Amino acid sequence: MSVEASSATIKTFQKEDAPVEDLLDSEGLSISGYDTVIIGTSLVQCVLCAALARVGQSVLHCDSSDRYGRLESGGFRSVPEIVKFLKELAQESDVKICSSSSGMEEERGYSLDLSPLLVSSAQDGPEIRQLLKSGVHRYLEFQVIGSQHILTDGRLSRAPLGKADVFSSRVLSPMDKRRIMKVLRLAFDLGTSSSSLDGFSDGDGKNTVQTLNERTLASGRALHRPQNAEANAGDIVSLLPGGDTYNVPFDSYLKDRHGIKNNSLRSWVVDALSLSVDPNVKAGEGMAAIYHRMMAIRSYGSPTGMLGICYGSGEVGQGFARAGAVRGAAFLLRRGAGKVWEEREDHEGKRTLRMILKGDKNGDEYGAYKEDKVLKCSSVVLPANSIQSPSRKICQKTRLLRHISILNKPLSPLEVSIDRFSSTPAPEPTSIQSDSSGLIVIPPHTAGVENKHVIHCVYGGGDLHWTPRSNGVAYWSTTITLDEDESWDNDVLQRSVEHVLKQRNAAATTIAATMEKTATPAATSLLKDGVPLAQEDGGSSISDPKTLTDVIYEVHHVCYSVGDGTFADSDSMLEDGMFVCRGAPQATTLKWVFEEAERLFHEICPGKEFFLDHKIKGQNEDGNEENTAIDEEEEEDEDDAVLRNIEL
Repeated sequence: MSVEASSATIKTFQKEDAPVEDLLDSEGLSISGYDTVIIGTSLVQCVLCAALARVGQSVLHCDSSDRYGRLESGGFRSVPEIVKFLKELAQESDVKICSSSSGMEEERGYSLDLSPLLVSSAQDGPEIRQLLKSGVHRYLEFQVIGSQHILTDGRLSRAPLGKADVFSSRVLSPMDKRRIMKVLRLAFDLGTSSSSLDGFSDGDGKNTVQTLNERTLASGRALHRPQNAEANAGDIVSLLPGGDTYNVPFDSYLKDRHGIKNNSLRSWVVDALSLSVDPNVKAGEGMAAIYHRMMAIRSYGSPTGMLGICYGSGEVGQGFARAGAVRGAAFLLRRGAGKVWEEREDHEGKRTLRMILKGDKNGDEYGAYKEDKVLKCSSVVLPANSIQSPSRKICQKTRLLRHISILNKPLSPLEVSIDRFSSTPAPEPTSIQSDSSGLIVIPPHTAGVENKHVIHCVYGGGDLHWTPRSNGVAYWSTTITLDEDESWDNDVLQRSVEHVLKQRNAAATTIAATMEKTATPAATSLLKDGVPLAQEDGGSSISDPKTLTDVIYEVHHVCYSVGDGTFADSDSMLEDGMFVCRGAPQATTLKWVFEEAERLFHEICPGKEFFLDHKIKGQNEDGNEENTAIDEEEEEDEDDAVLRNIEL
């Protein structure tokens, strides 16, 4: 997709006898123009389209592809279908296929994503808030993500994500548990401090209250802080923007301020709990991320604070596209953009934008329009990788690498302490923790993987309707940088796949053998009776230890990389009214999608609210404005609106 600044003259279809504002060409597009034209249907752009349409803007959303989503597309039935789509994208954007397998036939039981994203279940977070405010939650189904593991010291361990996990962990020492709890308490106090610190100082600027508990409760017990432990205000203020420790590297902050000398333990906090992908993340940002993760774990009964999207995260983009269509936005697939330029209106003297809308290359096959045409608009949203100019050099030092693994069975990392199967009496029943959906974190510089950046793996299967019940899928992602010899390490994710599956299969074999030879009488009785072993966290139960030795392996795969799409002079080269939608970073949740869409929204519509609530302004009997809930029955049927506004 190439967008250039130039001028062109292409015929527009007009009717001489109709008012300009009511003119439609033979394709049904407005000749008078649009408030905003959005080029590309990535997830950010679909969210932005729905938000703009909601505040009354006329929006045209076009894409040269024949499916929504671009690099966040979903609903693929096989790996060859993904490869075909990536090759189409590679013709107009910086996408490179590193490796792939062939021979996989399309099957309706698969619904694969290019870039799967989870939803943080924090009720005050941007994901849940915007899904509810936009109404798109009505089009989606969710499932709780059951577990999160981290690869440390050569084995997969279940990451403790809360107080109960920390105290029940058999890996952490008592002193480590105390240090971790101190970090969690401080993160909670930091997150709740914005209102508590108002008026915290007296007129002389001195602290009048020395602990957060005194400020919030005056005297008494803080329910979220057992024994009413003190939270020093100075520790909290220093982590706020402008504070002494806010800009300190998070890893150094944990080591120096909290005495966490163990590298693996710091990695758990930085990489697994905060889910940071920035190796230089600041202490203030890291602690804020931990607070939001703690709030997410409290919501919707999710042990990980994450929700998976059934049928894939590609459903989110289509949901927002439908929401935009209901509000009047027009959609055109297989219609890309050509040149965009600025032009002065002769009769008014104001400057507007012109854009060439390319014809459908398959117009004869689909009965669509093959001719290019010129559209008028006030603003244009461009994807970052679409801006090309001979004078512009791509400042590309990093790339986003993704690997999609189709597995012979659902991936279920096992985390079992061998001493629980020994003859030594145990205080609780023998258990195996296994979940069919979850998240795996591989910290930087892990032995055997040799990765420079953190690796995330989101896995699932039939419970999320991503694959048939008998299979599983794992999505791996990381950031790669240029090596000293100016080459890219495109094999790092393949090494991580092999390393994790090898570790899991070896652990399963060891556990099965231990269960058979040294099981406690209670465990032996359970196995003889065929009773599923008790689960501590609601995970999948396993009644036969021999099933653990079934090897999990990769059946099909595709690996590809995407350029970061940043330019040295991108801002200076844009005309007024042109806005760039930044490329997707390495991310696990939808948070960045809503943040980027909101940034663009406020640049286009300053002063307006991003996704108004489900209310409209009306007048009461006295003639005064009031907010009145929209009557669902009076709204136009959504399916009719979609058919009317989406051009296929």
